[in-house]
Amino acid sequence: MIFLIFLINAGLKSKIDSLNLELKRIRQERKILEKEEVKILSSLESLRRELEVLGEMEKSLLKERISLEKEIMNLENLIFENEKELEKSKGVIKKFLVSLYKYGKISPFNIIRGQGSFLNFYTGLLAIKKGIEFKKNILEKGVLLVKSLRDKKEIYEQKVKNLKEIQEITAEKKIELLSAKKKREKILSGLRKKKKERKKLEKELALQVKKFEKLLERLEKERIARLRKKPPRNVPKKIFSWPIKGEIVSYFGNLWHPEYKTKIKNNGIDIKGKPGDKVLAAETGVVVYANLFMGYGLTVIIDHGDGFYTVYAGLGKIYVFPGKAVSKGEIIGEVGMSMFGSGYTLHFEIRYGGKALDPILFLPFES
Repeated sequence: MIFLIFLINAGLKSKIDSLNLELKRIRQERKILEKEEVKILSSLESLRRELEVLGEMEKSLLKERISLEKEIMNLENLIFENEKELEKSKGVIKKFLVSLYKYGKISPFNIIRGQGSFLNFYTGLLAIKKGIEFKKNILEKGVLLVKSLRDKKEIYEQKVKNLKEIQEITAEKKIELLSAKKKREKILSGLRKKKKERKKLEKELALQVKKFEKLLERLEKERIARLRKKPPRNVPKKIFSWPIKGEIVSYFGNLWHPEYKTKIKNNGIDIKGKPGDKVLAAETGVVVYANLFMGYGLTVIIDHGDGFYTVYAGLGKIYVFPGKAVSKGEIIGEVGMSMFGSGYTLHFEIRYGGKALDPILFLPFES
């Protein structure tokens, strides 16, 4: 029998060892999530610094813009005042020239008539000339000043325009960064939620592994305590009956798991069944466990009183309860649908002193 061909079903897992394998996978996933969390946190820190720089830039641009707009207002006031003063000066100069012409005019004809001297005539001409030059000088200076102020205002207005464009670009960049920050925060929240779930599942799986092993140890200790004797050194010969009739789809021992690319240990055998197939007690004994067990599904464990225990896992229904005495061949449940997608199967184990044994060695060959 030990030379039977081992048929591997990729969907099946050995029980305690599969829990350990799942535990390893969960831990690896948690480590990956932690690395991703560090990357996201680093990215968020980078975005935070960029937003700080943009914030400072916005403040600086706004400050400069307000300063320039104040300068423009001051220049507009100066232009207005200077244009007003220029018009006023034009009026004053005009009056001055009229007055000079009216009261200070000396012609050559008056000199001939003896009504004036050549010096007076010459002085009058100089006065008129100086008045004209004064007018021209005042007007030119006024026009240049106003032009200078207008040029300066135009430069400042262009600067304000440029600042507004930079502010718009900065605002768009800020919106873009905030959107990226929001997305990363959402990813981070999801990662942390997953990590929390993985930690919880990791803890539960670790507890289940210990719980199942301790359960078998406790049951064996209780049996030994009842018998008041030490467990036998050698496993006695014993023949159990088949719990169901069907093809063995996974054998006892180390198997290559195609999904996880690693070796796993099957502590029993997995027998293919059909919906409604009844599961029978492989030997007379007392039911010591009949309930859901994580990684095993609905499970029944029977103590046969001589150091042997049989385990029936992945059941669809349970017909017995802890403390119930069962006879060999008695119905204890129904075959259930495997959680690993391999159809209706029964996982069957034989243990002696808590140690898993190959069920094939204790089952009749003709089955």
